[in-house]
Amino acid sequence: MQTDIYYIDKLFKCISEVMEMAYSNLKAEMGRRDITIEAISKLLGIHRNSAANKLNGPSSFSIEEAIKIKSEFFPDYEYKYLFKHEEEKEAV
Repeated sequence: MQTDIYYIDKLFKCISEVMEMAYSNLKAEMGRRDITIEAISKLLGIHRNSAANKLNGPSSFSIEEAIKIKSEFFPDYEYKYLFKHEEEKEAV
């Protein structure tokens, strides 16, 4: 039983880390510009929870959704920057 709890705890920590890494640049820029999850969901025509799931990792944005978000809220940023996952390493 103790072993199960240990592995479940480690799993939740890993999931939390992945969720923090998902679209961290996009989330940071949303914060800087006071753009809410509600604004993203309204733009995309999806439920707020669906937008939150896409921002936090369980789902991802489609190409069409990324285009809409960048065009509406971040025309001055590159797609590669906004939609980068932290686990993606830059080529050296």
